[in-house]
Amino acid sequence: MGGIPGTAGASQALLAAPQGLFNYLVSGNYHNDIYITDHFVNSGGVHVEALDISLEYAIPTQNLGTFTLGTNGTNLQHFLFAALPGAPFYEFAGYSTNTQTEAGSFSKFSFYTTLDWKYHQWETTVGNSYMSSMTDVGSAAPLTYAPANYLLNHPAVTVGYYTSWDFQEAYTFEKVQDAGWAGGLLGGVKLAVGVNNVFNRMPPYAGISQAAGNNNNNVDTATYSPIGRLLYVSASLKF
Repeated sequence: MGGIPGTAGASQALLAAPQGLFNYLVSGNYHNDIYITDHFVNSGGVHVEALDISLEYAIPTQNLGTFTLGTNGTNLQHFLFAALPGAPFYEFAGYSTNTQTEAGSFSKFSFYTTLDWKYHQWETTVGNSYMSSMTDVGSAAPLTYAPANYLLNHPAVTVGYYTSWDFQEAYTFEKVQDAGWAGGLLGGVKLAVGVNNVFNRMPPYAGISQAAGNNNNNVDTATYSPIGRLLYVSASLKF
Protein backbone atom coordinates (compact mmCIF):
# COMPACT_ATOMS: atom_id res chain seq x y z
CA MET A 1 0.00 0.00 0.00
CA GLY A 2 1.08 3.60 -0.53
CA GLY A 3 1.49 4.45 -4.22
CA ILE A 4 1.63 2.43 -7.40
CA PRO A 5 4.17 -0.43 -7.24
CA GLY A 6 7.35 0.40 -9.08
CA THR A 7 6.82 4.16 -9.10
CA ALA A 8 8.81 6.79 -7.25
CA GLY A 9 7.71 7.26 -3.66
CA ALA A 10 5.79 4.02 -3.54
CA SER A 11 5.88 2.14 -0.24
CA GLN A 12 4.25 -0.95 1.16
CA ALA A 13 2.76 -2.14 4.44
CA LEU A 14 1.53 -5.62 5.14
CA LEU A 15 -2.06 -6.31 6.18
CA ALA A 16 -1.09 -8.79 8.86
CA ALA A 17 -3.80 -8.28 11.51
CA PRO A 18 -7.44 -9.43 11.54
CA GLN A 19 -9.73 -6.84 9.90
CA GLY A 20 -6.64 -5.03 8.63
CA LEU A 21 -8.08 -4.54 5.16
CA PHE A 22 -11.41 -3.23 6.50
CA ASN A 23 -9.71 -0.87 8.92
CA TYR A 24 -7.57 0.57 6.14
CA LEU A 25 -10.52 1.07 3.79
CA VAL A 26 -12.46 3.11 6.40
CA SER A 27 -9.48 4.98 7.83
CA GLY A 28 -9.50 7.81 5.30
CA ASN A 29 -5.99 6.97 4.10
CA TYR A 30 -7.20 4.76 1.27
CA HIS A 31 -6.40 6.24 -2.16
CA ASN A 32 -6.94 3.31 -4.53
CA ASP A 33 -3.48 2.03 -3.62
CA ILE A 34 -4.14 -1.58 -2.58
CA TYR A 35 -2.30 -4.22 -4.51
CA ILE A 36 -1.38 -7.87 -4.01
CA THR A 37 2.06 -9.35 -4.60
CA ASP A 38 2.42 -13.14 -4.76
CA HIS A 39 6.01 -14.37 -4.64
CA PHE A 40 5.20 -18.06 -4.27
CA VAL A 41 5.34 -19.77 -7.66
CA ASN A 42 6.40 -23.23 -8.83
CA SER A 43 9.72 -22.49 -10.47
CA GLY A 44 11.17 -25.99 -10.76
CA GLY A 45 10.03 -29.33 -12.09
CA VAL A 46 10.26 -33.03 -11.28
CA HIS A 47 9.88 -35.97 -13.64
CA VAL A 48 9.75 -39.44 -12.08
CA GLU A 49 9.65 -42.82 -13.79
CA ALA A 50 9.31 -45.91 -11.62
CA LEU A 51 8.11 -49.48 -11.84
CA ASP A 52 6.14 -50.75 -8.84
CA ILE A 53 6.16 -54.51 -8.31
CA SER A 54 3.83 -56.60 -6.15
CA LEU A 55 3.99 -60.40 -6.30
CA GLU A 56 2.54 -63.14 -4.10
CA TYR A 57 2.60 -66.90 -4.48
CA ALA A 58 0.88 -69.30 -2.07
CA ILE A 59 1.72 -73.00 -1.71
CA PRO A 60 -0.95 -74.92 0.22
CA THR A 61 0.01 -78.35 1.54
CA GLN A 62 -2.09 -81.13 2.94
CA ASN A 63 -0.31 -81.64 6.25
CA LEU A 64 2.13 -78.74 6.66
CA GLY A 65 -0.13 -75.70 6.29
CA THR A 66 0.27 -72.93 3.72
CA PHE A 67 3.48 -71.24 2.64
CA THR A 68 3.20 -67.79 1.06
CA LEU A 69 6.03 -65.87 -0.59
CA GLY A 70 5.41 -62.21 -1.43
CA THR A 71 7.31 -59.08 -2.32
CA ASN A 72 6.52 -55.39 -2.80
CA GLY A 73 9.03 -53.03 -4.29
CA THR A 74 9.97 -50.22 -6.61
CA ASN A 75 12.49 -49.82 -9.40
CA LEU A 76 13.24 -46.09 -9.58
CA GLN A 77 14.27 -45.68 -13.20
CA HIS A 78 14.50 -41.88 -13.31
CA PHE A 79 14.22 -39.00 -10.87
CA LEU A 80 14.81 -35.91 -12.99
CA PHE A 81 14.86 -32.48 -11.38
CA ALA A 82 15.09 -28.96 -12.81
CA ALA A 83 15.57 -26.16 -10.28
CA LEU A 84 14.57 -23.21 -12.47
CA PRO A 85 12.31 -22.57 -15.47
CA GLY A 86 14.20 -23.48 -18.62
CA ALA A 87 17.00 -25.19 -16.70
CA PRO A 88 18.02 -28.70 -17.76
CA PHE A 89 16.71 -31.72 -15.88
CA TYR A 90 19.35 -33.58 -13.87
CA GLU A 91 19.26 -37.26 -12.94
CA PHE A 92 19.12 -38.10 -9.22
CA ALA A 93 18.20 -41.80 -9.40
CA GLY A 94 20.99 -43.85 -7.87
CA TYR A 95 22.52 -40.97 -5.91
CA SER A 96 22.67 -39.90 -2.26
CA THR A 97 22.67 -36.10 -2.08
CA ASN A 98 22.20 -33.17 0.26
CA THR A 99 21.70 -30.25 -2.11
CA GLN A 100 19.65 -27.13 -1.50
CA THR A 101 16.77 -28.47 -3.54
CA GLU A 102 16.90 -32.25 -3.73
CA ALA A 103 18.22 -34.02 -0.66
CA GLY A 104 17.98 -37.67 0.27
CA SER A 105 18.60 -41.20 -0.90
CA PHE A 106 17.36 -42.14 -4.36
CA SER A 107 17.95 -45.88 -4.39
CA LYS A 108 17.10 -47.52 -7.72
CA PHE A 109 15.79 -50.71 -6.10
CA SER A 110 13.87 -51.09 -2.85
CA PHE A 111 11.92 -54.20 -1.83
CA TYR A 112 10.19 -55.73 1.17
CA THR A 113 9.87 -59.51 0.86
CA THR A 114 8.09 -61.90 3.22
CA LEU A 115 7.87 -65.64 3.69
CA ASP A 116 4.79 -66.64 5.66
CA TRP A 117 3.91 -70.06 7.08
CA LYS A 118 0.38 -70.60 8.41
CA TYR A 119 -0.51 -73.82 10.21
CA HIS A 120 -3.90 -74.00 11.91
CA GLN A 121 -3.95 -71.05 14.35
CA TRP A 122 -0.20 -70.46 14.21
CA GLU A 123 1.49 -68.10 11.78
CA THR A 124 5.22 -67.45 11.33
CA THR A 125 6.50 -64.58 9.18
CA VAL A 126 10.03 -63.72 8.11
CA GLY A 127 10.52 -60.38 6.34
CA ASN A 128 13.43 -58.78 4.52
CA SER A 129 14.01 -55.12 3.67
CA TYR A 130 16.40 -54.30 0.84
CA MET A 131 17.66 -51.04 -0.70
CA SER A 132 20.33 -51.05 -3.39
CA SER A 133 23.59 -49.13 -3.13
CA MET A 134 24.00 -45.54 -4.35
CA THR A 135 26.74 -43.08 -5.25
CA ASP A 136 27.42 -40.38 -2.66
CA VAL A 137 27.71 -37.00 -4.41
CA GLY A 138 27.67 -34.68 -1.44
CA SER A 139 26.17 -31.23 -1.27
CA ALA A 140 26.47 -28.15 -3.48
CA ALA A 141 25.09 -24.63 -3.25
CA PRO A 142 24.06 -23.86 -6.87
CA LEU A 143 20.42 -24.60 -7.63
CA THR A 144 21.46 -26.05 -10.99
CA TYR A 145 23.67 -28.65 -9.33
CA ALA A 146 23.94 -31.88 -11.32
CA PRO A 147 25.00 -35.05 -9.43
CA ALA A 148 26.80 -36.44 -12.46
CA ASN A 149 28.97 -33.29 -12.70
CA TYR A 150 30.28 -33.93 -9.20
CA LEU A 151 31.91 -37.14 -10.42
CA LEU A 152 33.91 -35.27 -13.06
CA ASN A 153 36.22 -33.87 -10.37
CA HIS A 154 35.66 -36.24 -7.44
CA PRO A 155 36.14 -39.98 -6.97
CA ALA A 156 32.99 -42.08 -6.79
CA VAL A 157 32.09 -42.99 -3.19
CA THR A 158 29.55 -45.75 -2.67
CA VAL A 159 26.77 -45.76 -0.09
CA GLY A 160 26.40 -49.47 0.62
CA TYR A 161 23.27 -51.47 0.05
CA TYR A 162 21.03 -52.00 3.06
CA THR A 163 19.23 -55.12 4.19
CA SER A 164 17.53 -56.09 7.45
CA TRP A 165 15.41 -58.99 8.67
CA ASP A 166 12.16 -59.09 10.64
CA PHE A 167 10.49 -61.98 12.46
CA GLN A 168 7.02 -62.48 13.87
CA GLU A 169 5.20 -65.36 15.56
CA ALA A 170 1.41 -65.10 15.95
CA TYR A 171 -1.51 -67.12 17.24
CA THR A 172 -5.18 -66.51 16.41
CA PHE A 173 -7.88 -67.83 18.75
CA GLU A 174 -10.73 -69.60 17.03
CA LYS A 175 -14.30 -68.44 17.35
CA VAL A 176 -16.03 -71.37 19.05
CA GLN A 177 -19.78 -71.45 19.56
CA ASP A 178 -20.99 -72.13 23.14
CA ALA A 179 -17.43 -71.91 24.47
CA GLY A 180 -18.34 -69.75 27.44
CA TRP A 181 -17.27 -66.20 28.15
CA ALA A 182 -13.56 -66.96 27.59
CA GLY A 183 -14.16 -68.40 24.14
CA GLY A 184 -16.43 -65.53 23.23
CA LEU A 185 -13.92 -62.95 24.51
CA LEU A 186 -10.84 -64.41 22.82
CA GLY A 187 -12.44 -65.65 19.62
CA GLY A 188 -10.86 -63.81 16.69
CA VAL A 189 -8.07 -62.29 18.80
CA LYS A 190 -4.60 -62.43 17.26
CA LEU A 191 -1.61 -62.24 19.58
CA ALA A 192 1.82 -61.65 18.11
CA VAL A 193 5.40 -61.22 19.26
CA GLY A 194 8.12 -60.11 16.93
CA VAL A 195 11.45 -58.45 16.27
CA ASN A 196 12.12 -55.79 13.67
CA ASN A 197 15.71 -55.60 12.43
CA VAL A 198 16.72 -58.86 14.09
CA PHE A 199 20.46 -58.39 13.53
CA ASN A 200 20.46 -54.73 14.63
CA ARG A 201 21.61 -53.46 11.24
CA MET A 202 22.40 -49.75 11.18
CA PRO A 203 21.82 -47.47 8.14
CA PRO A 204 24.63 -47.32 5.55
CA TYR A 205 27.32 -44.69 5.99
CA ALA A 206 27.00 -41.61 3.73
CA GLY A 207 29.75 -39.36 4.98
CA ILE A 208 29.83 -36.88 2.10
CA SER A 209 26.17 -36.04 1.60
CA GLN A 210 24.71 -36.67 5.04
CA ALA A 211 27.43 -34.88 7.01
CA ALA A 212 26.73 -31.67 5.11
CA GLY A 213 24.26 -28.95 6.00
CA ASN A 214 22.32 -29.51 9.21
CA ASN A 215 22.64 -33.29 9.22
CA ASN A 216 25.64 -34.47 11.19
CA ASN A 217 24.59 -38.11 11.50
CA ASN A 218 26.58 -39.38 8.49
CA VAL A 219 23.46 -41.39 7.57
CA ASP A 220 20.11 -40.55 5.97
CA THR A 221 17.75 -40.92 8.92
CA ALA A 222 14.83 -39.73 6.77
CA THR A 223 15.10 -42.91 4.68
CA TYR A 224 16.58 -45.48 7.06
CA SER A 225 15.37 -46.10 10.59
CA PRO A 226 18.06 -45.34 13.21
CA ILE A 227 16.25 -47.33 15.92
CA GLY A 228 17.96 -50.68 15.32
CA ARG A 229 16.57 -53.87 16.81
CA LEU A 230 13.01 -53.46 18.10
CA LEU A 231 11.03 -56.07 20.06
CA TYR A 232 7.25 -55.77 20.23
CA VAL A 233 4.03 -57.47 21.35
CA SER A 234 0.73 -56.78 19.66
CA ALA A 235 -2.92 -57.85 19.87
CA SER A 236 -5.66 -57.38 17.30
CA LEU A 237 -9.27 -58.45 16.94
CA LYS A 238 -10.94 -59.36 13.68
CA PHE A 239 -14.72 -59.21 13.73
